[in-house]
Amino acid sequence: MSRRESVDRRVDAVGVAKAAGACRVAGVLFSYRCTIACKHCCFGCAQQRTEAAMTPQQCVSALALLHETGRVVHIAGGEAMLYWDRLVEALQLAGEQDVAPHFIETNCSFAVRDELVRNRFSFMARHGVRGLYASADPSPQACARIRRKALSSQ
Repeated sequence: MSRRESVDRRVDAVGVAKAAGACRVAGVLFSYRCTIACKHCCFGCAQQRTEAAMTPQQCVSALALLHETGRVVHIAGGEAMLYWDRLVEALQLAGEQDVAPHFIETNCSFAVRDELVRNRFSFMARHGVRGLYASADPSPQACARIRRKALSSQ
């Protein structure tokens, strides 16, 4: 069994979070541009960064290499969801080549409508993504008005 298969089985058995703790994590930085500038960001991602992201082919090549390390693999940024069309193409290619990331990291700034969230999550799941890591800086959230609305079940 390859290291990749071993990690995949562990993720399926115990979930992304526990597998990440046991196997460690390797990530693809899809872009340095982000919708916020978290104080904890060690990459200096922010809105002021250049409008640039990996090509889908570059992302898939990086995913393939990282899967060989025997780690839980993810796509992060900046905010990868800023480049949804490119991310879609990357996930489609990654699924075809059996190198889908185990999870996507996002600050969820894209999540403005329930239908949009459901569509993106179901697309990711259909293309082999097993989880989501919602990262956030508490500083801007301390000033944000939070409205809670239950997702309608479908």
